[in-house]
Amino acid sequence: MSAASLVLGSAIALGGGPALADPPQHAYDNHHRATEGNHNDDNSRLDDGYEAPEPEYTPPPAPPPAPVNTTAVQAATVPAQSDLLDCGETISTDGRGINPDVAVSRLVDADKSLASQCDPFPYELKSTPNGLRFIKPTGYPLAQFFVDVTWYRPLGDQDKRYSVDFEAVEGGYPVDMADCPSSIRDPETGEVVGLTDAKDLSPAEFAALDIVDQDGLPRADDPTDNGLTQFACIADTTEQFDPWADGGPRWKVFQRIWLLGDVRMRSY
Repeated sequence: MSAASLVLGSAIALGGGPALADPPQHAYDNHHRATEGNHNDDNSRLDDGYEAPEPEYTPPPAPPPAPVNTTAVQAATVPAQSDLLDCGETISTDGRGINPDVAVSRLVDADKSLASQCDPFPYELKSTPNGLRFIKPTGYPLAQFFVDVTWYRPLGDQDKRYSVDFEAVEGGYPVDMADCPSSIRDPETGEVVGLTDAKDLSPAEFAALDIVDQDGLPRADDPTDNGLTQFACIADTTEQFDPWADGGPRWKVFQRIWLLGDVRMRSY
């Protein structure tokens, strides 16, 4: 048996008997300080009848609240030096007779009653081959617009379909536009006038007005909902024959589109 084992055995055997030696000096020192009031420092094991009180229980600090993701789904970035678009104003871009000509008019926001209550915001508007792209910042979910488009069509090709893509789904989510519902039309004239008093409408209440979210979220492979109802529909369409166009006779198709959101539109 090793020496270490022997010493350990002796200590156990001696632990139940009387002390054979005085406590070490540091025990006296600690005890002396304890008698002066510093009882927490008393580890001397000298018995003078004093029992140190139980330390007061201090509950551990509450854990910080779990972080909340308040990051809104972002629209495409709008250049910082963009002009501002206010309610009642119209912006336009020239397709130079090849790409569509586009004008965007901002209506009074659907949760407001006066144009003076609107906040102007930056925007970007581009005419692209067979399409257009209009974007604005996030934070204006009830901003609504008329988008007036002139599409140029070769003879025999004016009957096209028109889609919107709100660019919320990676890889694209085009949706065919249909005629605007009666819920946003004047009941007497039938003209599209847009929404009013829509501040507290839920997605289900929008859907009851036949304004169904078209941005593609949430979906089976992406259950994240951006909390927005984005929608576009065709308010009116007229056609005009243009026999003297530089590239030969063609059709000009005029469309008014009502828009809730920011969007890429295409014809195909």
